[in-house]
Amino acid sequence: MRNFRSGLLGRTDEPDVCLVTGQSAYPDVMILQNTIMQNVLSRLMTWYGGAPSVCARFLLGLAFGLLAAVVADQTFWQKVWAIRPSHVNRIFLLGGALFYPIPISLGMLGLVGLAYGLTLKDFPMGAIIAVGPYVVSHIGLPLALVLVYVLVILAACYSVIDGGSSAMSSVVAVDIVKRYAPRTGERALFIITRIAMLLGGIIAAIIVLSGADFTTLVLTTYALKTSILIPLTLAIIWPRTTTVGFVGGIVLSILIGMSLRHVYGELWGTLSILAISAIVCVGASMFSSKRFNMDSLAHVEDEIAVGGRSGSSVPSGVMARLPA
Repeated sequence: MRNFRSGLLGRTDEPDVCLVTGQSAYPDVMILQNTIMQNVLSRLMTWYGGAPSVCARFLLGLAFGLLAAVVADQTFWQKVWAIRPSHVNRIFLLGGALFYPIPISLGMLGLVGLAYGLTLKDFPMGAIIAVGPYVVSHIGLPLALVLVYVLVILAACYSVIDGGSSAMSSVVAVDIVKRYAPRTGERALFIITRIAMLLGGIIAAIIVLSGADFTTLVLTTYALKTSILIPLTLAIIWPRTTTVGFVGGIVLSILIGMSLRHVYGELWGTLSILAISAIVCVGASMFSSKRFNMDSLAHVEDEIAVGGRSGSSVPSGVMARLPA
């Protein structure tokens, strides 16, 4: 704590707390404690357009995007199907509990930057995402802790890249190749999935190196993910959800909602995407009286059957009892 304060305030010769009053002995810190909420709010408004409504629109779009990112993320669903049914709830609750300290800790760096009056001009190319590295490198931390921070960021990046590559290979192999060319051999499938991962990485690198603003890029990605939030949720909890309603809701919400987002901004764009995806999905599904039988998922196809041949299936209960 002393290193942190000395790095930002340049003072190391006074006690942290006054023994008489119980208050901070640093006048600068006392001022910070009294005005931190006003500073944070004003800086947020400055960073995101200068008005509370603009800040609120940004946060609302980010919130729905984060929710959709979890619900619709292929990497999470791969884990759901890979974990034994009896362990799913416990593993995901534990994983969520262990994950929360990470964004909370890293988010504190942003609050520190806001409280100390950092502006976009202080960051390279005016990028908001640079607030974390900027604060870590300017608060007087030992080199070892700065290196730990760098390693944490690199580990997070590699984890996202690894998860995305795994999801890409799974989607290409199961949903495309196996569906339309079921007789594809394992060697050919291996090569196809590796090519898909390579192409995905190249496209991502081109987008990142294009110079696009990272914040805008993230918000656009989250807006696209928001289109699948309601259709996927309905597909899970509402048996009458149809393929036409599911796909139609996603496609139309992207085509119409993203256009409205471009014209009217983040808030109305996000709300339009949610509304269109819900209305189309429910409306199209109401024209069909068929109900999807969830019990049919109790049999998994040959992609994960141990020693199974093409077209064979293994009951999920048997898979659950197989040794890990």
